[in-house]
Amino acid sequence: MNDKVMKAVVELAGTVDPSLAKSISNAEKALGGIDLKAIATGAAFTTAALLAVKAFASTSKGLFDLGEKFQLELEPEQQVLN
Repeated sequence: MNDKVMKAVVELAGTVDPSLAKSISNAEKALGGIDLKAIATGAAFTTAALLAVKAFASTSKGLFDLGEKFQLELEPEQQVLN
């Protein structure tokens, strides 16, 4: 609830009705829970992205190493053919 509206309600009534205070408190808790869920979801996606990048880098390095080994095995054959 907007602070100005809340202030007007309190000024007109003199006090905040207990049921209104409870409703406001529940709404604030619910919104806080949404924020925590959003943060958790963002963290999960960030972790997944980092794991994907790590897997890609690991695969790339493995393929590069395999290519180097292939080249080393091929060099003696190339010398014989030349």
